[in-house]
Amino acid sequence: MNNQLISTMGNYAVAIVPWLVVGTIAAYFLEKRFNKNTITRYFGGISLKRLTVVQALGMISPLSILSFLPIAEELTQMGFNPGVLLSFFIAERAWDLQSFFIISGLMKLFNQDLITGLLTDLGFPAAGFLGWLVLLTEIIFGLLVLIGWKLGISVWPLVIILVVAVIKVYVPQLSINPLVATINILFHLTTIAGFITLALAGPGKLAVTRLLSRE
Repeated sequence: MNNQLISTMGNYAVAIVPWLVVGTIAAYFLEKRFNKNTITRYFGGISLKRLTVVQALGMISPLSILSFLPIAEELTQMGFNPGVLLSFFIAERAWDLQSFFIISGLMKLFNQDLITGLLTDLGFPAAGFLGWLVLLTEIIFGLLVLIGWKLGISVWPLVIILVVAVIKVYVPQLSINPLVATINILFHLTTIAGFITLALAGPGKLAVTRLLSRE
């Protein structure tokens, strides 16, 4: 198992290092190609429009967060407002937390037999009804968490889904494939902790719901 863990960590390192290289190269060309005054003019201050733009970019960004670390340093030196830049990173990371459910729910929506078959195999009654309930919960509450709506309420249906998945799916797999099961359990527990943190701390100052309430 130790060899498997080392191999997994090694493969992960190999997977993320290229993103850091991509970010470093992008930062170099950013310095060479973009005018500092242009960056300062468009992103040198904080406004709702700027925050909306960078948060939208953060949510749809296909790149790893490591790619943006050298880019962020270069942008800051060129006059990019640190608060606006932080908004991008928050959106990029926050999107990862609930996008797991949004994407998962959409996949179930387009392939309902998948979730129905899984629930049937796990011994749940009314698998068809529960399948719809699960996929709608993932999509709707994932979107609510995304915009920061009543996080003290909206995170808990997702937490319940995660807890059930750990107990019914991954704990039984410990005797079959302990490495994969352990990784999945740790991932789910980390995500649960993230959602509970959101429930306790509430939405941040840059949450969509708070920004709209100021208008």
